[in-house]
Amino acid sequence: MMPRLQIMKAMLKPSGVLAICIDDNELFHLGMMLDEVFGEKNRLGIINWEKTTSKNQAGEFR
Repeated sequence: MMPRLQIMKAMLKPSGVLAICIDDNELFHLGMMLDEVFGEKNRLGIINWEKTTSKNQAGEFR
C-alpha cells in the first residue's frame, strides 16, 4: 500500500484532495500510513458513510 500512496502523492496537486473508501477495520492503519506520506497536518477530516438500503425501496429512483 505504501508505494501506491507515494505515487498518489506525486500525482496530486498541492491543492488536491484524496478520497479513499476503506473498511472500518483498516482505517487506523491507513491513517498512520497517510500521516507518514502526506503529513498529519494535511488531514482535514474523515467522513464516515454507511450505505443503507431497504428492500422495499430497491429499484426506485428519487
